[in-house]
Amino acid sequence: MHALFVVFHIIICIMLIAIVLLQTGRGAEIGAAFGGASRTLFGASGATTVMGKITAVVAILFMINCLVLTYYSGRPISKSIMDKPVAEESLPKVPEAKPVPVPVTKTEEPSSGVPASTTDQATTESADENGQKVR
Repeated sequence: MHALFVVFHIIICIMLIAIVLLQTGRGAEIGAAFGGASRTLFGASGATTVMGKITAVVAILFMINCLVLTYYSGRPISKSIMDKPVAEESLPKVPEAKPVPVPVTKTEEPSSGVPASTTDQATTESADENGQKVR
């Protein structure tokens, strides 16, 4: 709807420019810059021409269309989907997570009573047949 009024506004603007440029001048216009012209500034100017009436109608349409466009520009064109709250029923039900039991394995502990991960490197190293150290 907004785009329709914008297109209509552009057409009215072009029409108004063309109609004003097609009109003939009336002497010195604007009261000959407030000097002593034969016609008064806003006084009697004779009969209204057809082009004058068309200009008045197009100018009124221009003003009304400006007001309509101002009204539409003040309103949001579309609403955000983020404004709507999510209904609880629409969410899928997820079962509660239960802890999984971890299998316990027995490990042999060293004779010293210290776990193998904390023993000193010197106690875990041994030599093979050729005399090289093996872990």
